[in-house]
Amino acid sequence: MLKYYTFIFVLFLFSKDINSQISDNMTLLDQWNPTGLSYNDVWGYVDASNNEYAIVGSYSKIHFLQITNSNTLTLVDEFTSGSTSTWRDFKTYGEYAYAVTEGTEGLLVYDLSDLPNSVTLSNQTTTEFTKAHNIYIDEANGKLYVVGSNTQSNGLIIYDVTTNPPTHLASVELTGGGYVHDVFVRGDTAYCSHGYNGFYIWDVSVPSSPSFLASYTGETGYNHSSWVSLDGNTAYYAREVGVGLPMTVLDISDYNDLSVTSNFKFPLLAPTSVDNVPHNPYLLGDYLITSYYEDGVQVFEVSDPANVSRVAYYDTYSSNTQYNGYHGCWGVYPYLPSGKILASDNTNGLFLLELNLPSPLPVEFSHFEVKEKKDGIQLSWTTETEKDNDFFEIEKSTDGEYFFSIKKITGSGNATIAHHYNFLDKKPFDGGNYYRIKQVDLDGKFSYTSIEYAFWKNEIFKFSPTLLTSDVDLKIEFPKTTNGLIQILNSNGQLVFSKKIKSQNESIIPTSFLKNGTYFLQFNDEKTKQSIPFSVLK
Repeated sequence: MLKYYTFIFVLFLFSKDINSQISDNMTLLDQWNPTGLSYNDVWGYVDASNNEYAIVGSYSKIHFLQITNSNTLTLVDEFTSGSTSTWRDFKTYGEYAYAVTEGTEGLLVYDLSDLPNSVTLSNQTTTEFTKAHNIYIDEANGKLYVVGSNTQSNGLIIYDVTTNPPTHLASVELTGGGYVHDVFVRGDTAYCSHGYNGFYIWDVSVPSSPSFLASYTGETGYNHSSWVSLDGNTAYYAREVGVGLPMTVLDISDYNDLSVTSNFKFPLLAPTSVDNVPHNPYLLGDYLITSYYEDGVQVFEVSDPANVSRVAYYDTYSSNTQYNGYHGCWGVYPYLPSGKILASDNTNGLFLLELNLPSPLPVEFSHFEVKEKKDGIQLSWTTETEKDNDFFEIEKSTDGEYFFSIKKITGSGNATIAHHYNFLDKKPFDGGNYYRIKQVDLDGKFSYTSIEYAFWKNEIFKFSPTLLTSDVDLKIEFPKTTNGLIQILNSNGQLVFSKKIKSQNESIIPTSFLKNGTYFLQFNDEKTKQSIPFSVLK
């Protein structure tokens, strides 16, 4: 493994009064800040019509806001929680948002399918835990991981979120790591921030029996949260306590020899004050976008992890010049398809920001869009000119961060006239699909287009009616002859009906045994699973 000496970057600004400079290469588009609220974390969401939303927590509420075409933050819905909490955490999967608090609310599931009109609380479970610090969803595999809970503080609680309500898979202890404060998961690997015990990597391919892979415990302070590069070779983590510790870049390419590549910090008030505190980092391409309590959102260029540079920032709490507490920017979300960035400040509310960094492409694109078609999602793009263009590689993602290649298309080499390209993705994910095009030159150099988004709903079946006001039968129709299992679950996730079907295009289910309430009709076969809610009001 190539070794580097640990070093710290500190930005010294002698020529400017930093108190009057709150941004660099970032623009404020809008701010939402009702009086009297104290805010915590933020997450983003995109609906089937490509409308973008923010989900932000406050001391006693969860707020859902739409980002309008005029770049304003507009409140759509909000929910007063059953308990107050200084910490809330959110993630999304398909048409649902999932939330936890350090109150007594367990796992909250919100149905987002009626946006931009309203949001509904779809499900709440307190069976496995009542309070938790963080959740993470591995969208590619449909698994939700709960950490810092009151029942499994030294481990993980894992759910399958391809069903609604979520199916509990395991509650397990990670032996030897101690308290788990935060987690990042990709595939079968969980990267855990174990507080003062450091950074650990676990194999979670068998949810009920995770195994230890590696750890790094050589840095002082509290390992708060982390993000991992797409190639899995580099981890970036924030140490929240003690005050003023730098961000750390960790080489994790060899599990037998984890080592620090670099440490870096760029406090806005240097050299007078240097004790800024990183909170939550997110990786987007070659940029690490991190929330700092004192210094707002900071954007770092990390293409060379040994030589990190800051390229942009926006200070959400410019009056906080003391560097002596945990007040300021709490969370940041950089994965909206539009490129806009959300930031939550515990004093100043929700910020909508735009990053102003150049991203020149060697091939001139005049058009790139994705559209839902009958048989899948259609991608089309046009180049006005091409120079030494070898090929295009279409990449796809479920979360806007982790992309993988699905198709390679040969380019036109050198061209001075427009060329049009198309590709049909016949296997889109159920829910959100993010696409980008990687353009590769003949010499191997490459660059990316913007990220485009499309929503796909895989309807395995349909049924009617969805509101039962009398003892009528449910009629379930399948688009083709199907084998599988039909189930009905109540709002607590309890099974109340089950029926196997074989070589059928439709099925009839009596409903006289159902009492008033909300239920979920679920179908499973060897490859697919779908759950649709319906109501009984007799």
